[in-house]
Amino acid sequence: MSMTFVYSGTTATLPSSLYRNTNVRSVRAQNKLVAEDGTSYVYDHEITEWYYEISMRCTYVEAVALRAFFITTTKGAKIPFTFTPDSNLDLGLGKGHAVMAQFWQDDFPEIYEAPGRFPVKLLLRAGIGTAGYPEHPPA
Repeated sequence: MSMTFVYSGTTATLPSSLYRNTNVRSVRAQNKLVAEDGTSYVYDHEITEWYYEISMRCTYVEAVALRAFFITTTKGAKIPFTFTPDSNLDLGLGKGHAVMAQFWQDDFPEIYEAPGRFPVKLLLRAGIGTAGYPEHPPA
């Protein structure tokens, strides 16, 4: 099992055994207002945003490949890519299903922890698909 990041023929693959923590967060786009008399109003924009916070440990080679994918291939958050998780991880479309995602961070933090081990933290945002679920990658 592994997770992959793919864009235009460039792939970065990380083994799942290096995961420490993955958080999936869905955020509904709504404006909530309370009037002077206490009446509440909720304006729903029919959009749900999905975020994935991933903490992992990489080897030096894996960290370099992921860094290059972040800097050179996707140019940070500019270019969306296909993100495929482990077969046991549900990102909103079912276990192991790929989503279109973007890096949703300004930097690529790497900390030298021990010989050959680099903790890496990623924040990804899924593309907005239909019915409030993440966007499927193009076929």
